[in-house]
Amino acid sequence: MNVFFTIVSFLLLWSVNRAAAQNQTTRRQQLDELVSSENAFAKQATDFNTRKAFLDAIDSSSVMFSGNQSVNGYQLWQGRKENPDDLLYWFPAVAGVSASGELGYTIGPSIFKQKRDDPGPVYYGYYFSIWKRDRSGKFKVLVDAGTSRPKPGGADIMVEKQLTDGGPVAGRAAGKATGTKANLLEAEKRLNELALTQPGKAYRAYLANEVWLLREGMPVGKNKADALRMVSGSKVQSYGFTSKGNGIARSNDLAYTYGEALVTYREAEGGEKKRPGYYVRAWQYSGKDWQIIGELVGHQ
Repeated sequence: MNVFFTIVSFLLLWSVNRAAAQNQTTRRQQLDELVSSENAFAKQATDFNTRKAFLDAIDSSSVMFSGNQSVNGYQLWQGRKENPDDLLYWFPAVAGVSASGELGYTIGPSIFKQKRDDPGPVYYGYYFSIWKRDRSGKFKVLVDAGTSRPKPGGADIMVEKQLTDGGPVAGRAAGKATGTKANLLEAEKRLNELALTQPGKAYRAYLANEVWLLREGMPVGKNKADALRMVSGSKVQSYGFTSKGNGIARSNDLAYTYGEALVTYREAEGGEKKRPGYYVRAWQYSGKDWQIIGELVGHQ
C-alpha cells in the first residue's frame, strides 16, 4: 500500500514539474516571438522608411499621442508622408509577456537622424510599446509612446553601448497569481488621486521592485530605488493623470493603462509651470495587488 502511494505521489510530482517546464518553455517562446516582432519592426524602418514600418507593425486601432492627446496611431501614420532620408532606430532593452501569451510590452532606447548619413543623431529617446496579438495571432503594436533622454554618457552609457552593439534583452514573465480588471482600475484611480498631491508617496505604494520609469530628459530608472530617487529629485510638484484607456490580458496577470498628464513643475523663483503631456503604464499582478513595472510620462 505504501509503495503504491509512493509511486502515485512520484507520478503526480513528475507531472506537475513537467507541466511547469513546458509552460516555461512556451513563455520563453512567446517572449522570443515578441522581441523578434519588435526587431523586425525596427529593421523595416532602417531598411525602408519609418512610415512603412509603422503602418505594417501597428494595429488598425492602435493608440499614439499627438499634441499630448491620444489619437488613432494608424490614421496618424497614414496621414504622414514617406521620408526615405531620415532614420529612426531603436531596439528593445526589456520585454515582457502575459501568461496567456497575447499581451506584452517592450521598452528601449531610440535615436533619430534627419539624414541617414549624418555623423550623429539629433534626438535621443526612449520608447514604450504595448503589443497584442491580432485575430491571426500576430503581435501588433497597440499603444506606443516616446520621450527624450539625455545624450548618453555617465550613468546612461550602458544604454548607449546596447544601442551600438545590440545588447541583450531582459525577459520578464508575469507571475502565477491573477488579479481582476476591477482592482486594476481601482489601483489606477488611487495612484492618480495620490499623485496630485503626494507623487512620492503614490509611487512608493505602486512601483514594483523591478520597474522602468521613463521621464523627459532624464536617465531611465531601472528599479524602485532609482525610480523613487528620480521622482523625489525632480522638480515635479504634482502629476494630474487622466485615464483614457486600458486593457488586461486573458490571464489577468498583465495590464496596461494610458492617458493624458498635466505635470506641475516647481520654478526656481518659487512659482510653478504646468506642462500637458501623456502617460503609458504596464501593470503586473504581484499576488496581492497590481504594481507598475513600466511607466512613461512624456510631452510634445
